[in-house]
Amino acid sequence: VRWRYEGIALHSRDVRGLNGEPSPGWILERPKCIYNPSTGLYVLWAHLDGPAVRPALPTLPTWSNYQLGAAAVAVSRTPVGPFTFVHAVRPPGGMRSFDASLFLDARRGVAYRIQDVEHQSIGFYELDGAFTNFSGKAPVAVLNERREAVAPFYWDGRYYLATSGVSGWAPTAS
Repeated sequence: VRWRYEGIALHSRDVRGLNGEPSPGWILERPKCIYNPSTGLYVLWAHLDGPAVRPALPTLPTWSNYQLGAAAVAVSRTPVGPFTFVHAVRPPGGMRSFDASLFLDARRGVAYRIQDVEHQSIGFYELDGAFTNFSGKAPVAVLNERREAVAPFYWDGRYYLATSGVSGWAPTAS
């Protein structure tokens, strides 16, 4: 595989918080992108946290205190961007969101955001028709286990969800 630099897809300076506030140090992690055939747009969802905290030692990288626990949503006409920031959002109920994935159920034409909620459960949230917000419906399913790294897929007439145990930055047996 030959990788080619395509530029910055979404710059943190263009991102805003849950109340529209700017910050020079938003942390964007684990981006997921899905194509919406109805709008012709690529929709990017990423874990949004911060703002960045500067460590006491200048040789250490900046980090987040992981208190915001929101998602940043952005759109683009191409999968490589540049993406235009839409908004920051949390799932219905305002619970913090961390690790997540997107899934387009092509059989039904419905997209979902499947996410770790407060490191206590996995919620399956239907997205709106533009794929840029939650539909407002109750979660389709909730797995009340401490799981993360969700990877949903459909195969041979069945839906599957592969996950990992919650362990922070440490490796897990799964």
